[in-house]
Amino acid sequence: MLINSYSNYFFKGSKQRVVFAGEKLSNGNALWYATCTTTNRNYQNCTYDDRFYLTHKVTGKKLCMSINYKSPTTRHAEVSCRNEGDSLNWININPTNGYATYVKAKDVITLKYNDYIFRSHDFTFTIGNKTFQEVVAHEERIGGNDEWQIEIV
Repeated sequence: MLINSYSNYFFKGSKQRVVFAGEKLSNGNALWYATCTTTNRNYQNCTYDDRFYLTHKVTGKKLCMSINYKSPTTRHAEVSCRNEGDSLNWININPTNGYATYVKAKDVITLKYNDYIFRSHDFTFTIGNKTFQEVVAHEERIGGNDEWQIEIV
């Protein structure tokens, strides 16, 4: 679960809002919506060929990564939330959906920006007295920690 913190910022690095992984969908900070960058189409669905932004529902900030700032634990590229986001690509990695054209609920995907893949893993970091599960962007081989599942709420 990709979660944005509206009250916690990185103390070092970008000093932007922290993006971390969690397990509770009921948390309002876990709600994001995708906006396709292609606006001249006559449909409202995103395809796997579309680039898109992930916007945090509560704050209106977009998911982004920075190669200029390193994550606090693993030193991969920092993932945060700010006014200007990165347009991402969906990568459909779930062969059970027949590699359908349109992105839909329950699809298992990876999120990619240029050569960087977004990853959630078991590494944690602390800001104040709160511990967060790190989300990073990396250029390594794609693995199980790079999988995200689309949920419709």
